[in-house]
Amino acid sequence: MKKIIVAIFLILFFSEIYASESNFRNSDWGMSIKEVKENEVKIEKTDIKNTYESTDYLFDNEFIVNFIFENNKLIKGSYLLMFESNNINSKFSLLNNLYKSLNKKYGDNNIKNVDFELFLLDRKKIIIKGYCDFECKWEYDNTNIILEYIYVQDSGYLQINYNYIIRSPIEKESEEQIVMAIGFKNKDGFRNSKWGMKINEVKKLESLKLHLESKKILSYNCILLGMPCKIMYSFDANRLRYGFYFFNPNISSSSSIINDFLQLKKKLISQYGLPKEDNSENINNFSNKTKYELSVLVDESDFRCVWIDNNCEIQLRLSEDSDIDFSIILSYTNLLHTKESYEDLKNKL
Repeated sequence: MKKIIVAIFLILFFSEIYASESNFRNSDWGMSIKEVKENEVKIEKTDIKNTYESTDYLFDNEFIVNFIFENNKLIKGSYLLMFESNNINSKFSLLNNLYKSLNKKYGDNNIKNVDFELFLLDRKKIIIKGYCDFECKWEYDNTNIILEYIYVQDSGYLQINYNYIIRSPIEKESEEQIVMAIGFKNKDGFRNSKWGMKINEVKKLESLKLHLESKKILSYNCILLGMPCKIMYSFDANRLRYGFYFFNPNISSSSSIINDFLQLKKKLISQYGLPKEDNSENINNFSNKTKYELSVLVDESDFRCVWIDNNCEIQLRLSEDSDIDFSIILSYTNLLHTKESYEDLKNKL
């Protein structure tokens, strides 16, 4: 198992994900006016109560940048571009670039209205209509992001809104409850934590004693379902993206190893139904093989099962490891997180 964990650690360490640690531009929700001013250039008070503004360029277009406060705490931000034109198609390229950039940063877990879906499918039909009302939403961490584009007759506006989400506290489950669901069932996360959480947030929600910590990894040891188990949280840019269980099965025989694998598979089927992919249907036929023969079969056959649940991929896999003979890996991957990098706009959007 050591080799497997080290290999996964190296892969995760070198897979760079570009993401701003701030909620809006260079600032976090809850910052005071004074603190935001220190992060922004030429921010000025407006005639609107509790609103400050500056300007910035996105794809060579100058936007008004608004900062909205409540009780001297930053709660909203926006980019706004007003325009006049007799050509409805005039800002479609800008809209398209902003949409792609937001998708790269926040993943394609967006909600689009009918006009936006039509725009992505057939831009010509939108032009024929002569007007449009686009809206697309993302939710990331504690922020709602809304991309809007409204055009009527010869004028319109393009806006990106960022709104602070006040979330109710997460109800922590006991270790017994987690074991019953093997850490995930329509939770949008891993164990007690949500995808996108920061390392310190995850540490507060994990009841087990911390074994190992780095900028990319949190690791815990426990006995789970009767097997020694290493639990690992993996982060990209300080955001939770992966969760792993590394089980040490009973390695006294091929039969005991396969039995532990099938018991886990049975439990996962009770949670998620039949696997989307299953390469392990004939694994029981090898119970009478020697452990050496089973190790060869594992290398050649890749005994694994895959489920998809709430935009998460769950994968159960039997692995051969020379250090401890065999291990069973149960992994959870957030499918909404993208690995595509974005460059110039990564700290703006």
